[in-house]
Amino acid sequence: MSREAAADITVVIPAKNAVATIDAALGSLARDSALIREVLLVDDGCEDRTAIVAAESAVRHGLPLEVVAGRFGGAGAARNAGMARACGRFLFFLDADDEVIEGGLTQLREAFERHPKAGLA
Repeated sequence: MSREAAADITVVIPAKNAVATIDAALGSLARDSALIREVLLVDDGCEDRTAIVAAESAVRHGLPLEVVAGRFGGAGAARNAGMARACGRFLFFLDADDEVIEGGLTQLREAFERHPKAGLA
């Protein structure tokens, strides 16, 4: 499967002053990078270097990162803003202080392939 055909997941990461954790969160996506169409870091008025550190991390991990900056008023609104911009067939929400288990996106995508009528995995 080519990267273009396989890269159909949008990862939405709401972030508010997450400079201490964003590198680990993005690094946890690296194993599944072939499945990721885009990573949308929704910068909810960060007052630290979250966006800069995220951009550096994304380059290091080979991830297609886009920073969506604004003042959204919380994680839920930031997720909604990311969802509105998403281009992938599938959405995956990741908090900026969480990490994905190794191969987690692969497992979720395979679940959708086995159950194509499912709306949530």
